[in-house]
Amino acid sequence: MPIAAGKCALEGNISTVTALLNGTPEDIIKEANHIISLFKNNGGLILSSACEIPRFSPRENVAAIIKAAEEYPYYY
Repeated sequence: MPIAAGKCALEGNISTVTALLNGTPEDIIKEANHIISLFKNNGGLILSSACEIPRFSPRENVAAIIKAAEEYPYYY
């Protein structure tokens, strides 16, 4: 991460199939918190799915991405 720190933002990387389609909201929050923690010292994260959001993903799982982003302590 130090190579890109302050120079760009990276997007992702909530697993589309394992977490969004087949997981639970708790799985999403756990994965999101892990990803956010990797960026906490340098910023530059756009929290999102790894690719698209699968069509039949439970709405609760999609909402969990937003919840995780809102509830995680700011890191900038």
